[in-house]
Amino acid sequence: HRGGQAVTLRTHSPFGLRDSLTVPLRDVSCRAHRSQVPAALPVKVRGVTFYFLLDRAGQFLNPQLFDVTVGAYRKL
Repeated sequence: HRGGQAVTLRTHSPFGLRDSLTVPLRDVSCRAHRSQVPAALPVKVRGVTFYFLLDRAGQFLNPQLFDVTVGAYRKL
């Protein structure tokens, strides 16, 4: 999002419970770097009990921006 304060995660769930989630960037922590994982990138969101898995083979339009915002490791 503009200003770099929030990020929206869009999911595909079998039950259709939630298709998108907008959270502040400070509540998102990536548990590994894109180059360290073979298939999926685990992303933890504060207040959510499970990890979101980002497919590494997906399209990262701006990889450098991803690495310093969503891809950063933060202690939650």
